[in-house]
Amino acid sequence: MARHGISERALLLRGAGLAWVLAPRPSAPPTQQPATPPPPAHDEKLPTILRALFHGKQSPLHTLWTYAELWEDLQRITPPRLEFIRRIQGACAQHLGWDLQRMALWPCHDPDLWRAGLARLAPKHILVFGEAATTIGTAPASCSAKAITFLPDLDSMLAGKNKAEAWEILRNIPLASD
Repeated sequence: MARHGISERALLLRGAGLAWVLAPRPSAPPTQQPATPPPPAHDEKLPTILRALFHGKQSPLHTLWTYAELWEDLQRITPPRLEFIRRIQGACAQHLGWDLQRMALWPCHDPDLWRAGLARLAPKHILVFGEAATTIGTAPASCSAKAITFLPDLDSMLAGKNKAEAWEILRNIPLASD
């Protein structure tokens, strides 16, 4: 791939729907404070793909999205579940007025990593698809999340089931509580 000028990292980010990470950051005017605090030094220890999930996000988040297979999907080229979530987030932005910069994904496969993401991203609402509910338990007391909302399994929704149920759940998440 290097002969085509595309790195493996770039392919992974594009495949995960994160192509915007590759674009140069616009510089903020000197009088404007950044909306998101700079990442703490320990973020350097995170894999690049996870650091990319912080890029452009405004803390506190309105919603943090997760599912059991997210970590594996982040490492694939074109995962259908991530594309489906991207479309759901777009619909939430368009029809519910949610800000895309205040929605983020974070994997729940590792309890320590999960807690670090909660602390860094400070979500108001945690959206959990399918069986990840058994992985995350409840949000730690230090998390600012007001609610954990459980949604149908992404694979069943990709198969055309439970979409209306999931949309109704999302419609009932208050935006004004931010």
